[in-house]
Amino acid sequence: MAGQTSWTFLVSLNEVDRQHFGIIYQPFTNEMFLGNYNSSEFISNSISKSLKVRNCRCLSNAISHTTDSQMGNEDENHIMDFTI
Repeated sequence: MAGQTSWTFLVSLNEVDRQHFGIIYQPFTNEMFLGNYNSSEFISNSISKSLKVRNCRCLSNAISHTTDSQMGNEDENHIMDFTI
């Protein structure tokens, strides 16, 4: 949670290195994202919408989002500052 107002539950069903199903639920906004091999769906306030990926020919045209290791305070950022 790192002091942020948005957080999620992430659940997936995997078999060895094969992913079967995934769910992301964000209670703060009551949004859920579901995905499997053939489809993906966004659900909010009982409204469901199919999702699809954007057709990008190069990475510079893609939209990407991740947790930024510099978005918290000094102590929180230190926790995310690691080397593999």
